[in-house]
Amino acid sequence: MEKYLNYFSAFILENAQREDALKFIEGFGFDRIVEFDVLKIDDVRKMKESSQTNLDKKMCFLIGRIGFDAQNAILKLIEEPPPLNWFIFYEPTNLLDTIYSRCQVIRLNRETSYLDGLEMVLENKEALLEYLFGLNQKEDIIKGIEVLCRILIKKGRVEQAEKLFEYIKTLREFNLNRNVLLMNIFVSLME
Repeated sequence: MEKYLNYFSAFILENAQREDALKFIEGFGFDRIVEFDVLKIDDVRKMKESSQTNLDKKMCFLIGRIGFDAQNAILKLIEEPPPLNWFIFYEPTNLLDTIYSRCQVIRLNRETSYLDGLEMVLENKEALLEYLFGLNQKEDIIKGIEVLCRILIKKGRVEQAEKLFEYIKTLREFNLNRNVLLMNIFVSLME
């Protein structure tokens, strides 16, 4: 894998989570790894400063979600990367096409087995409750519901998937009580 570092300075890991990204960079021998769950424009400024002060160290910037302003700011860094700096994006859902075009895209095939495991969760009340209430943050809840929607559509349960999409829409627009929302989702899935 280290041979890729000679050719590319930016990677996009599709179907990945933080753990997958950490596993991906394991063998690269980076001296320093800087992680950003959510990259903001101020973080990009810090990245620039950090890359200018650590000229002799192999640095990896591990990036989850990224705002629109931060994407425009990081584009320059990706186009002309400082020496010994690499950028790994592991949640590329809303990345600009210009960023995609400057990165090596690596598709991980982890989603299929994950979806297969969750299909069984839908059939078991206790497992479904455990899955739903294991989703803590708003973004995790949205992602978790989206995954359930895909499974429901695959199983032909389109009406239930549509209900869940409405929950996603409402959750994005309003600050809802987590427990009430998750219990309503559970009840709608048991109908």
